[in-house]
Amino acid sequence: MLFLLILEVAFLRHNLSAMPADQSAVVDYVPRDDYDTQVLESMTAALVEATGFRRLPRRNDRIGLACMAISLVKPLRWLVGIGARRRNLLAVVTRGPSYVAYNASYFLRNKGTHAVYLMDAWPHRFQRIVQFARALGLKTVFISYRDSAHALQQMAPDIDWKWIPEGLAPDDYRQKPFSEREVDLFTFGRKYIPYHTPLAQGHQAAGINYLFNDEGVMVAATHEDFLNTLANSKITICTPRSVTHPDLTQGVDAITMRFLQSMASKCLIVGKAPQDMLDLFGYNPVVDADLSDPVAQIRGILDRFEDYIPLIERNYETVYGSHLWAHRLQMMDAHLAERYGWHILKELAYAVPANPR
Repeated sequence: MLFLLILEVAFLRHNLSAMPADQSAVVDYVPRDDYDTQVLESMTAALVEATGFRRLPRRNDRIGLACMAISLVKPLRWLVGIGARRRNLLAVVTRGPSYVAYNASYFLRNKGTHAVYLMDAWPHRFQRIVQFARALGLKTVFISYRDSAHALQQMAPDIDWKWIPEGLAPDDYRQKPFSEREVDLFTFGRKYIPYHTPLAQGHQAAGINYLFNDEGVMVAATHEDFLNTLANSKITICTPRSVTHPDLTQGVDAITMRFLQSMASKCLIVGKAPQDMLDLFGYNPVVDADLSDPVAQIRGILDRFEDYIPLIERNYETVYGSHLWAHRLQMMDAHLAERYGWHILKELAYAVPANPR
């Protein structure tokens, strides 16, 4: 174990030798072969552009886990601090706390202010999130779910837990004229089974072109396919995980990227809006799903689709006006500056990208 730690120290000194002390950095994510990696790449790239921080390379840091294990043993903690320098570190993480651990040594080998933006913080991960945050010396953890941030603050009041909702990196999203859209209804991600099943069985008879993943067959297998399919769809079905998987969420009701992606593509959303989304938007941006007859509801919406265009346009304007990743960075900047005097943005008045119209 000590030999591994010595290797880790040598590697980090070489890797960070060109980086001056007191310079802030963005810790890169660990890539996955899935759509979420594309979203994370857009968020990380926008963060680097807005902050001007150096982007430290992804680690897949098994040796760094040795550092974290040693840091948990108080008599040996001094070993990890040998040669450490003062740098502020910021990371964007999805898929739970284990992904922070992949870059553990970056946090343990630097003594500055450390903060993480963490998505997918569900109750079954709370204990592990707290353990990792303490082991890595995180001062602030930004949490994308409001209910989770409140629960974690009660569990671990020694750490600053701050709710920052998910935001959209909007550059990729397209908006096709409604009259040219060929897909009536598109479901991606989790299915709301009580609503999906009647539609899957009855959409053809009702003349509804319904696209959904079926038995492992992806209708939008790549990121580009997904963006094009969204732009070509009139309606999407979106519901929070608290509705589709209540046992997992245990009461955590949260807005996720799927809602924002649909709005940025000017799709009408049918389903259920989570409570934090209602509070953020100040109105209900979602057409509530009618479980009594889903086929008739969708058919009725399509027959008078023009009636819903004002809601679609309002949602689109609201997302671009208040819910981009750039807006979330401004929130993070204000919070870190207030607590630590650490401004992460290059300019306090960082320009939010203009509405593409």
